[in-house]
Amino acid sequence: MNFNSLLQDNTRPVIRFKKGKYFCRYRNANANIDRAPRFDSHEQAEEWRAEMIEKHGPIQSKGPAYQKLSFRKRKPEITLNSALRDFIEFWLKHVKDIPLTPSSTTIGAVKHMLKYDIARLPVRKIDYMSLKKYLQHRSISPGKPSPSTLRIDIAVLKRVISDSVAILKLEFDTSVFDQACILLNKNGFISQSNQKNRRLEEGEWERLIQGLKEVRKSEYLQRDYALLFKLLISTGLRCSELLSIKWSDIDFTASRFDVVILKQKCKFRGKVKTLPMLAETKSLLLALRPEIYSEEQTIYQIKPQTLQNVFTRAATQAGISGLSLHDLRTEAISRMLELGLPVPIVACFTGHRDHSTIIRIYTNLHAQKIITNINLISQINRSHAGLL
Repeated sequence: MNFNSLLQDNTRPVIRFKKGKYFCRYRNANANIDRAPRFDSHEQAEEWRAEMIEKHGPIQSKGPAYQKLSFRKRKPEITLNSALRDFIEFWLKHVKDIPLTPSSTTIGAVKHMLKYDIARLPVRKIDYMSLKKYLQHRSISPGKPSPSTLRIDIAVLKRVISDSVAILKLEFDTSVFDQACILLNKNGFISQSNQKNRRLEEGEWERLIQGLKEVRKSEYLQRDYALLFKLLISTGLRCSELLSIKWSDIDFTASRFDVVILKQKCKFRGKVKTLPMLAETKSLLLALRPEIYSEEQTIYQIKPQTLQNVFTRAATQAGISGLSLHDLRTEAISRMLELGLPVPIVACFTGHRDHSTIIRIYTNLHAQKIITNINLISQINRSHAGLL
């Protein structure tokens, strides 16, 4: 979903999307105008709206009692006694002014809260019991979100209120959320995410590729998704980051490429970062590159969700359970650590700014592989020392 489509356009006249067209109705009783044209794009509708307002003035009602009054939406004063719904709508309206712009997933989760009773509750009255009731309703909703997902809901809710009270300059103690989270976690309503230590077990890669072949046969898939799976293991990137790379971002001569880091809890999220490229990654990209291509073309013209769906079907076909596409990133980082690469060097390949993430999460290493690689490195060092 487009980020801008999640935000409501409150400018009068309002532009609405109906039946594949952008609809904008301009009314002005003094000028005897009542028009409602449709446009192919939102930009065309905005241009027409600006032209009509500049030429004839603000939109006006057709009724005789309001012919000289402009329609202006009244902005109710938001206080701590206002309902959470008012805070959510205010936050969505000012979301572009927030220094760290939230993702579309976060915005979607915020809008989803409007469906629950907690949206009608005054912000001042939000406490452990109201959050508990909300989580109980969420846990039995379609999809049955896990406690780790519900923990994100509480974090998102806290952010909405924190950002809103900061903009409105209201005094609100957000520690009520911290205290409630302790009890919610203790009682099992929310929990930390599971450690990402799932790796490919012996024989699973061969089974996965065979399952992918069966899926390609049954669904007539023409693309070679196995190359992308190998690239994810070779680079250690996230699926969305890998698929956002364009051919112009890759410097094969210098063995490096530019990528947009999409998941960091700091101001660097969304920034372009130059990462080194292994020889294996270089050969895979060269094998993937078509004979005729555009420099501004991405390396693989599919959406991340499509690749995730193909991976899930291949794993199911192969009878592999508990393995997700993101686990290939875990596999990649674990292999780099097993090679004896220091954590800072591994972070250079994966784009991690917080090195503790690599240490804390990716801990399921194979001892035998570590010993083998260390012995190999020692032999190379001894041979080099003999040449000096």
